[in-house]
Amino acid sequence: MSHSNQLINVTSEDNSGQGVGQRFFVGGAAHGLEKMKPFEPGDFLPEDYPEIDPQYLSPDIVSPVALPPSQSGIPQEAWLPAEWYRESSGSSVVEPDSVTEDNGRTYHGYKEGKYFLPNDAAEQDRLDLHHYSSRLMLQGRLYLAPIQSPKRVLDLATGTGIWPMEFGVLLSILIMCATALIVAIAQEHPECQVIGTDLSKIQPEHPPANLQFLRDDAEEPWEFGPERFDFIHARYVCTCFDNPKAVMQQAFENLSPGGWVEYCDSTVDVLSMDGSSQVVDVVERKMAGVVGPWCKSARLKQMGRVTARSFYDNVTGMSYKLFRNAGFAPEQIEEFAARFRADLLNPAIHAYFPV
Repeated sequence: MSHSNQLINVTSEDNSGQGVGQRFFVGGAAHGLEKMKPFEPGDFLPEDYPEIDPQYLSPDIVSPVALPPSQSGIPQEAWLPAEWYRESSGSSVVEPDSVTEDNGRTYHGYKEGKYFLPNDAAEQDRLDLHHYSSRLMLQGRLYLAPIQSPKRVLDLATGTGIWPMEFGVLLSILIMCATALIVAIAQEHPECQVIGTDLSKIQPEHPPANLQFLRDDAEEPWEFGPERFDFIHARYVCTCFDNPKAVMQQAFENLSPGGWVEYCDSTVDVLSMDGSSQVVDVVERKMAGVVGPWCKSARLKQMGRVTARSFYDNVTGMSYKLFRNAGFAPEQIEEFAARFRADLLNPAIHAYFPV
């Protein structure tokens, strides 16, 4: 599902006629509801182009991974690459108001049913893996907008809160374990006040003093007070909003003069490497959300490995409520999930989702 015309007819002027903010798109989800076409090599910056690794496993040595594990006859430990194994981080937060569905997963209780992905420990691990994958895609960065010393920042649909935690409010113990880039970011924005909002309260219970987590619905009228934001960030929220245009409208209305909105998203189309409309005041950068370790670039290879792992572990949680609402039986969903996992392991498939 790609969202159409998200910024069309959105005013960016105050009463004086001066622009109150700028917009920054990461990715191509503003192209409308037309069928997505595969990105061309010329769509990418050179460092973003996902070139196929000539040393990657060739299709002629594919084992029966196209079959679900239960039918392939291959032991699970041999069928699943060892580097995809990952222990839970153990840092998940249990929300007392969560609702347990018939698939055993927990979902948000606040405005129950509005969002169809889980909020339990497995989903929190997936969100953190996706964050790591996103940083690899952005070459270690948390954002691309050219912001300068922001004083007030908002992260919509913050999930586990890992993005605002790393943005500028790291504790000293985290700084010691972080990359030099994160340290630089922490030093760049120590005075910044950061707010993260989400339907689920699954963020750390005792964040640093300049970080606040709020349980809030971004599609409802915003009530953050008269002070505007210098930077508003939203990432992978295509599953979150019924009316993304209204959310962006509120973002611009709550943006300081000269501030930035950075919106990073994708469609759910899966395109193949084998196989734009322009909006005023918007910078758009097309990237590939690589799925699987098929890229020549070591950075994109690792990104693809992490992304595939997050999908492998959580395909059922990501699809269960959606498919149940569409009338699928649980056993049909499990069969779909098994075949989806098999495709993730198929070296003949060089897949990505457009970002």
